[in-house]
This record gives sequence, structure tokens and C-alpha cells, in this order.
Amino acid sequence: MDELLNVIIGLIVGIIIGIIYNSYNVLYKGPNSKEIKSKIYRDGENCYRLIPIIHICPSGTIKE
Repeated sequence: MDELLNVIIGLIVGIIIGIIYNSYNVLYKGPNSKEIKSKIYRDGENCYRLIPIIHICPSGTIKE
């Protein structure tokens, strides 16, 4: 009986931790790439035009 109770409590705690962990994973979306490509940025005497590159983060590594 005690083993069954321990399993049930373990499952409940695991579900609660899973819900809390997944609620903190917020997707971050960067700026509009069309706006980035169309602007020229100046740093002192040098001018730069940025080229956006898409990167996909592995699951579970998105943190703020």
C-alpha cells in the first residue's frame, strides 16, 4: 500500500514540476528581418548592412 502511495505522490509531484517548467518556456521572436535588411548601420567611420540568419534553438534551451 505504501509503495502505491509513493508512486501516486511521485507522479503528482512530477506533473506539477512539468507544468511549472513548461510555463516558463516563452518563445522569443526577433525583429522583422525585412526591416533589418533594409537599414544601414553606422559605427564610427564604418557602415554595415546586416544579413539575418535563421537559427533554431534546441528544445528546452529558451530562457529569458
